[in-house]
Amino acid sequence: MRNLLLFLLALASFGTLHAQSQRDSIAVYAKVMDSFTHEMLKGVKVEVLRPDSSLVSQHNTDKNYSYGHSSYNFGGEFRGLFLLRADYIFRFSKEGYVTQYANLYKRDLGRRELRRSVGEIMMKKIGKHRDIELGAAEVRTSKIRMVVKGDTLIYNADAFQLAEGSMLDGLIKLLPGFQLRDGQITVNGQYVSSLLVNGEDFFRGDPRVALENLPAYMVNKVK
Repeated sequence: MRNLLLFLLALASFGTLHAQSQRDSIAVYAKVMDSFTHEMLKGVKVEVLRPDSSLVSQHNTDKNYSYGHSSYNFGGEFRGLFLLRADYIFRFSKEGYVTQYANLYKRDLGRRELRRSVGEIMMKKIGKHRDIELGAAEVRTSKIRMVVKGDTLIYNADAFQLAEGSMLDGLIKLLPGFQLRDGQITVNGQYVSSLLVNGEDFFRGDPRVALENLPAYMVNKVK
């Protein structure tokens, strides 16, 4: 009888410790996507940092996760278990993309919260183009060419100097006579009805998404 009582006490103690360990940690997850295509991104390195920038752990969106006797691959997802007694910074990096960050603050978590998403991490591609150094800044090489064809204006995108990683909206703002407001483009007060990118009309979709996420180097003509 005494041995049974000791066993039950030990079992209860173990259960208490296990429950306490669960309350001392939280499962964190995130979806990592291409900001333009909204496709899930594999091969993204996820570094977990403390506020002083010291590294806690390193992960990858290609990692396999086990549950019971099964194994799953959540391509484009990050998952991890972290202690609750600290704040964390999550750094998402992938070659060819702008590095993104997400924060997790202990003060924002509920006492019984066991899992938390740090959101959908939207990663923008970095423009690839020929560049030259001008002091500390990198700019695009310039070859100015403007053609007037009836009432259609055609601009060579290479004719305008843009900072590294600039998107299409940055190029539009540099075109003479053009204005950009709430995703709508006007030239000399007239609305632009067609935006051709390598022969494809991007106004058939959401122009604001294209303007904010399409790298400027991809643009062949603005019509």
